[in-house]
Amino acid sequence: MQSYQVLYLDDEMLSLKSFEAVLKKYFRIQLAESPEEAFELIARHAPTDAPIGLVVADQRLGEHSGIEFLSQVGEQYPSLTKILLTGFHEIDVAVEAVNKAGIFKYITKPWHKESLVVELEQGLRVFHLKRENQRLIEDLTARTQELHASNDSLQKALEEVELLKKQLEQENTYLREKVSINHNFNEIITNNAQMKGIFKKIQQSAQTNSSVLITGETGTGKELIARAIHNLSSRKNAPFIKINCASLPSELIESELFGHNKGAFTGALSDKAGKFEIAHKGTIFLDEIGELPLSQQAKLLRVLQEQEFERLGSNKLIKVDVRVITATNRNLQQEIELKNFREDLFYRLNVFPIHLPPLRERLEDLPLLVHYFIEKYARKMNRSLPKVPAELLTSLQNYHFPGNVRELENLIERAMIISEEVLSLDIIPKSKRGSTDVEALLPFEEFEKKYLIRVLQHTKGKIQGENGAATLLQMAPSTLRSRLAKLGIQLKKTVGDM
Repeated sequence: MQSYQVLYLDDEMLSLKSFEAVLKKYFRIQLAESPEEAFELIARHAPTDAPIGLVVADQRLGEHSGIEFLSQVGEQYPSLTKILLTGFHEIDVAVEAVNKAGIFKYITKPWHKESLVVELEQGLRVFHLKRENQRLIEDLTARTQELHASNDSLQKALEEVELLKKQLEQENTYLREKVSINHNFNEIITNNAQMKGIFKKIQQSAQTNSSVLITGETGTGKELIARAIHNLSSRKNAPFIKINCASLPSELIESELFGHNKGAFTGALSDKAGKFEIAHKGTIFLDEIGELPLSQQAKLLRVLQEQEFERLGSNKLIKVDVRVITATNRNLQQEIELKNFREDLFYRLNVFPIHLPPLRERLEDLPLLVHYFIEKYARKMNRSLPKVPAELLTSLQNYHFPGNVRELENLIERAMIISEEVLSLDIIPKSKRGSTDVEALLPFEEFEKKYLIRVLQHTKGKIQGENGAATLLQMAPSTLRSRLAKLGIQLKKTVGDM
């Protein structure tokens, strides 16, 4: 996205220069010390070959606020991607930014180079897709006008219009997916060391075209990992096609994967491209690969080896360039022993293995995930954040979560639906609830305070260093101390109460 520029607005020159110094090797940067200067830069570059495609604004701008500025930018330049920099856990600011300014993302300070680079790249891709979308609309309008003037070829013209409409719908679908997914790593919420190791594996595998096999229990986020690999790879602008092998009838799997010609079987009334053809130059994600029938495993092996196949009912070879990512909750080596899975196919798929731990092995992520899903569904439902019963987190920590992160999200969504001002405990089976003597209802700030106290007790009051609270919470020690002071947490008293 070298042709698009990034604008950073901050009233502190030191912050501006720091932003430029760190990120200028990745992006073309424009700096502004005031909203007026920012608007002038956007207008100046808009008609050029290198327009500003993304605006980053600090929330605190002297007499102004980042939200006010981004809201005004959105009114004048609706295609621009907007990112807000905020202080730690300014939840009210974040909600207002989403509702009022329509921001693409809010990022807490201090920001980190690697994650910010990922966010900016994704934001520029969204801007690019919006521009392409607008171009398609203009092409469609112009072509429609031309076609209406050609009465002698009206039928053919209408067919071309329909084709353009379908192309536009596909572009819209991909745009919605890009915006709703919001990730390379954005929806993978974790402080777990094992999961952070998986982030490194994602980045490593994204630089290759090798097959990746993702294993883990149901609901651990295997599709999120597959999409993150695709979005970080050189194929990110090509299709990401998902197939659930368990959901397709065995008699339709070959047609779905490899396509068919007209008349190949009863009901084949026209030619149909398979998912491998559609995924050309992109990535195909075969979920629940352990459910693929043996009869189709040989054909998949051939595609992996030769990158070619024939449609059902045809002898014509079709060559494709596709990266294959697979996932399963089964033990494939055990399936090989049971003669349910081909050993040679397993080794072709398992070039780069990634195993995801179940939620019960990363319980330190529960508070983060609960916060994330509450905020997510509050935005979706356009409602205020509910109060959180003090018993809820303990109850969740004592629950086994057979459905892992997906089950936790479903529980929180259900609670947001049935609850009003207080998040309901009825989402957890009573036999699985933890016992606690605390019955008070905590607002979010109290919920956060209680969580920080638990972390400090876990680290025995240590803030800095390898096993310090700041490291566990992924924030600067100075930021943590400031937050403790604001919440009235006294370190000596907290550790003394252990």
